Amino acid sequence: MEALGIGAQGNENVFFEAWLKRVGDDWNTPPGRDIIWRSRSQSTPALLVKLIKDPNTEKSEKSRYRRALDFINGPEKDAALLQLLNL
Repeated sequence: MEALGIGAQGNENVFFEAWLKRVGDDWNTPPGRDIIWRSRSQSTPALLVKLIKDPNTEKSEKSRYRRALDFINGPEKDAALLQLLNL
């Protein structure tokens, strides 16, 4: 995962969107969740919120996804945090 993240640095949005286009609705798999966890794209915060709010996500994984938000900057992160607060 770290190698993918480092390789995408500077082009996070391009690579992440290409991956999402390829997997479509099948992004919520164990490898897909790992990609989302490591991604720093603008689309990542919204997907992290979906994972955190999903009742099927294990509690131990939810904290991992919340921590992933610490490494993301920008208005998408702010919007995701507001969604987590249910505002």
